[in-house]
Amino acid sequence: MNNLTSRALQEFQDAAAGLVNPALQEWKDRGGKVIGCMYHFVPEEIMTAAGLMPFRMRATGSSGTELSESCFTQVNCSFVRHLFDSAMRGHQGFLDGVVTVNNCDHIRRLFDNWESKIKTPYRHFLWFPKKSGTEQVEAYRSELAEMAGTLEYMVLEALVESDGYALLAMGRTDSLGCFCSVNDLLRDAFGFSRRSSTRSSLTAKQGWNRSTGRS
Repeated sequence: MNNLTSRALQEFQDAAAGLVNPALQEWKDRGGKVIGCMYHFVPEEIMTAAGLMPFRMRATGSSGTELSESCFTQVNCSFVRHLFDSAMRGHQGFLDGVVTVNNCDHIRRLFDNWESKIKTPYRHFLWFPKKSGTEQVEAYRSELAEMAGTLEYMVLEALVESDGYALLAMGRTDSLGCFCSVNDLLRDAFGFSRRSSTRSSLTAKQGWNRSTGRS
């Protein structure tokens, strides 16, 4: 194994060794928000486009399920019990939100108990179709639109208001590709601010500027 391969492998091992890996901690230190995905059917692209970091939830380091036994039985799968126990101990406290889908009864009950006991700031249950017919696709499209709409509230949580002005900070993207969803969110937020402001100004990192006013 050459040095390049060894370093790359070490980075993956470091990331998998614990819950809060170096890259995630750097993101949090910069003020970024993290959304936990309870299952791989969760559409991470929507979160990335909104400037949020998706995180595949796991219970790394869990050695017992004592704190989850009041909500789950031994019949429930070990992943669910260990993940909930980890959350009850505060190990999932770095999450700003959680999203799951209707994958199985175990995951559904995990979300129900999470809402009741953990109360992470943002929580969303996404209906995922089991068939790919026209009706199911349209219903799923509506579900995704609803989820994107609820994520707007996380963006607006970055709104800082004071006497005479309000500042809205948007998360930035860290990878190449089309981020039309970010533009849509920003346009909606800009329109939202115009309804209650006499003047609105939009500034990007590259120096682009837009300012509008109303009487």
